Amino acid sequence: MMAYKINPLAYLVVFLAYLFLSCHQGKGDFDEAVDLDARLVEDKHTVLLWLFDEEAYPNATITDASPYEVADLRLTSSTLEQGKFGNALSSQKGYNVIYAGFPGRGALVPRQPEGVPTGLWGPTYAPEKLLRALAGPSFTIEFWLKTSDGMPKEAYLLDLGRGLDVGFSLLFLDEGKTLELRNHYRGLKTIFTRNEGFAHRHDFTHLAIQIDGEGNGSVFLDGSLTVEGISSSLEKSALPLIESPRDNFNEDRNWADFNEEQKIQRRFNVSLLQSRAADGDLPGVLDELRVSDTLRFWKDGFQPTTYSMNFSDAAYSLPTPTGPPLLFPKETMEGTIFDFGRRKHLFLDDRLLEKMENAQIVMKPWRLEDAEKTDIQKVDGEWRITFVQDGDRKLGIATANYNSTLGLVYLYETKDGLTFDGKPVKMVNYPMGGDLFIDDSPEALRDGTRFKLTAYVCGRGIYLYTSPDAYQWKRNETSMLPLLSGGSAESFYDDQRGNYVTYLKRDASFDNPEAVNPQKRVSVRFETGDPYKVWPFKKMKEPYFEYSPFPVVTGEGESQFILPQGPPSYEQVYRTRVIKYPYAPDTYLAFPWIYLADSDDRNVAIAHSRDGDEWNVITEPYLVDRGNYTEVISCQGMHREGDELWHYVEVGDAHGRGERTWYRIRMRLDGYFALQSDGYAGSFTTKTLRVAGDKLHLNYVVQEGGSVLVEVLDEGGSIIPGFSKDECAPLTGDQASASVTWKEAGFKLLEGRNIKLKFYLRDAEVYAFETL
Repeated sequence: MMAYKINPLAYLVVFLAYLFLSCHQGKGDFDEAVDLDARLVEDKHTVLLWLFDEEAYPNATITDASPYEVADLRLTSSTLEQGKFGNALSSQKGYNVIYAGFPGRGALVPRQPEGVPTGLWGPTYAPEKLLRALAGPSFTIEFWLKTSDGMPKEAYLLDLGRGLDVGFSLLFLDEGKTLELRNHYRGLKTIFTRNEGFAHRHDFTHLAIQIDGEGNGSVFLDGSLTVEGISSSLEKSALPLIESPRDNFNEDRNWADFNEEQKIQRRFNVSLLQSRAADGDLPGVLDELRVSDTLRFWKDGFQPTTYSMNFSDAAYSLPTPTGPPLLFPKETMEGTIFDFGRRKHLFLDDRLLEKMENAQIVMKPWRLEDAEKTDIQKVDGEWRITFVQDGDRKLGIATANYNSTLGLVYLYETKDGLTFDGKPVKMVNYPMGGDLFIDDSPEALRDGTRFKLTAYVCGRGIYLYTSPDAYQWKRNETSMLPLLSGGSAESFYDDQRGNYVTYLKRDASFDNPEAVNPQKRVSVRFETGDPYKVWPFKKMKEPYFEYSPFPVVTGEGESQFILPQGPPSYEQVYRTRVIKYPYAPDTYLAFPWIYLADSDDRNVAIAHSRDGDEWNVITEPYLVDRGNYTEVISCQGMHREGDELWHYVEVGDAHGRGERTWYRIRMRLDGYFALQSDGYAGSFTTKTLRVAGDKLHLNYVVQEGGSVLVEVLDEGGSIIPGFSKDECAPLTGDQASASVTWKEAGFKLLEGRNIKLKFYLRDAEVYAFETL
C-alpha cells in the first residue's frame, strides 16, 4: 500500500464543502459541485441519473450514472435524438424503454430461438436507493423536457413499480396544464396546475419537482419557483422486494419458461414517456432525469445545467499524443527519409532495412519447459488475470466469468512473479472478462482515470471502468458499445496517436454478408479519441442476436486477425491479447490464441504491427511449445523486472477444461524477434535515417568468439569518416543496452544528418537499437 501525507486543514475544508453540497439551501447544487470538482466530492444524494447519451441500437442500455449505478434501462422501441446535452430519449409507439434485468451470470441468460432478442423481460433488481427515496420524507425529481404539438389529455412522463401494480407515477393531464404525482409508496398524491402548461413546445424546459417531509410540493421551471402543489392521501403500497439473483432467478423459478406477460408481472418495471402498460404516450423528448433523496432547491433563481461529466465544465480532459510520431505511417513512400530522432527500434520486421546479407529476422519462441509455476489459484467464478506494471508495482486484476454468482473482482500484487496476493475490490454490475490497462497520458493522471478496465457486462454491453489507484472503481456514465462479446474487451491507450483501441472477440455462429469472413472467429477493432463517450461503431442493417437482448458483435467494427480459411486444422483467432509495447515506440504486439476447430485445442501465436492497425500473424511455428499439455493460452499484459520481461500463460486440457495451472515465462527485454547472422557472419543496412541524440545503444547477444560492429554511411552509401567498422569497438557478450563507440568520432556528430547504419554480425543476434 502506498502511504500518503494528509493535510488536516485541507481535509477539513473538503469535508465542510461536502456537507454544504449535501445540505445547502440556495441556488441549486451543480455549479458549486463543479467549482469544488465533481470528481473529488461525489454527490451521494443522487439516487438515479439517466443521461440518455448512448447511441440508439437494438435494446441498447441506458446507463444509470448515479453513484449507485444500478437502475439501468433497456432502449426498446424508442429512439435517441439530439437533446439539451448530448442525446435524449424520444417517444415512439410500443414500449419506449424497459427496466434492464439484473446483470447476473452469463450462463443463466434465457436462451430463445436464434434471431429473437432474448432476456428483455428478465428478472430484475428493484433499485433500493431510488425506492427508499420515493417512500422517504423528501425528494426531488428534475429533468429537461421538450414537447411537440398536441399534448394529450393524459400523458405519462415516469411510471415505475412491481409488474403493473400501483407504484410511482408522474404524468400530465388536461393537455399539459396539470402535473400529477401519484406516490403509492408514501401514500401521497400531489397536483400542480398551471394554465400556461409546464413545458415549452419545440424547446427544452427544465422541471424540478420537490416533495418535502410535510407533503408539500413545489415545481421550479427553468430555475424559478412557479407552482405550489395540493397534496392528498393515496392508497399506500409496500415497496417491491429487493431481490438478489439467487432469489430471483434460478432453476426452480424456470424464468425462461414464462411467456412475456408472465415475465412482466413478476419483475420490477420502469416506463418513460408512457405508462407501464405502454399507453398514455407523452409526445416529446426527455433529457437528463435525476432523482435525489433530498430537497435540492429551496429558493428560486438558480440556473439549471447538465449533470453529465462529458458535457460539463468538469469534463475529463482528452489526451494529446506524448509519444513520437509513427515512424511508419500508411503513406510511407519509397525513398522516404525516416525521421528517427531519439527512439528505440525493435527488429520485428524488415520495414527499416534496405539490405540484408547472410542475415535473417527470427522469432524467439517461449519454452514451456523453462517456465516457472506460479501460486495463482482462481477464485470460484473468476476470469483470467490481466497483468500490468505500475512503476515498481506488479499488478493483476481478474473479473467475473460466465458462471460467476458473486460478481467479485480481485486485484493481485506480486513481487517475484510467482507468489500473488489477491484482494477483492468492488465494481458494480458484474464486469465479465475485463482487461486492465494503464493510461499514462498526463490528462488521465490529472483526472484520476489512469487505471482503465474495459469489460463485457452481462445484460448491459461493453463498459469502461476507471480508477485512480486500481482499488476504487467507477463505471463510466455511458456504455462503450451496445454489443455482446463472447470474451474479453482487450484495450490499450496509444500514446503516439492519442487514441484508445479495443478488440472484441467475434464468434463464428452467424452468416451475415455485411461482415468480413463470417462463420469464423476473428477480432473486431474499435477506436476513439474520447473513451468517456460511446465509441464509434457501424450500425448493421441486420444486427445478429444469439442469446442476449442486444446484438452480438459481427461487423460493427473493423475485422482483423483474419486467418486463411481451411488447413492447417481450420485455425481461428480466439483471443487477441494485444498490447502497445511500453518500452519502444512503433511496436504493437499481440499473443493471440489460435483455436483449432477440428480438435478444440488452443495455442499461442505472436503478431506484430507498426501502427496498431495492420497486423502480421505468425502461426508457423507457434510462439509456445505446449509440451505435455493439450492447451496453452496467453494471459493479457506482462511485468518487467530490470532487463527481463515476465509473461504468463495458462495450461490445461482443451478449451479451458480440466485442472488449470499458470506459469511465468521469463524473457529478455525486447526479445520477441532477433536479427541474426546466417552461419558465421552476416550484415544488414538500414534505410536512410535522420537521427538525434549523442549515443547509440544495442540490445544483443554474441556467442563466444563473435562480435557486433556498426558502420555509419551517408545517404549515398559511403562511409562517413571516423565511423567505419574498423574504427568501431567490437561488442561482445550479452547486453540489453550497450553503447556503440568509435575510436575518435562520437555519435553526437551525426545529429540532424541523413545516415544509414550498417551492422556486421559474427555469431550474434541483435534485438533492438536505440538513439538517446
